Amino acid sequence: MSERNEPTAPAPADDAVQAERAWSAPDQRRQLFIDSIGGWRGLLDSTLPVVVFIVANTLGGLDVAV
Repeated sequence: MSERNEPTAPAPADDAVQAERAWSAPDQRRQLFIDSIGGWRGLLDSTLPVVVFIVANTLGGLDVAV
C-alpha cells in the first residue's frame, strides 16, 4: 500500500490568522489612532472647536474668538 500525501484544506482558525496578518502596518496604526481618540466622533469633537476658534479669530480678531 502506498500512502498519498495530498494537501488538506486549511482549518478555519488558519483562515482567521491569515486574515489578521493581511492587515498592513499603516492600517493597524490608523485604527489604533482612531480608537485612541474616541473614534470618528472623538475626532470631530476635538477638531470642531479648534476650527471655529481659528475662523472667528481670522474674521473678527482675538476679542471675538475668545
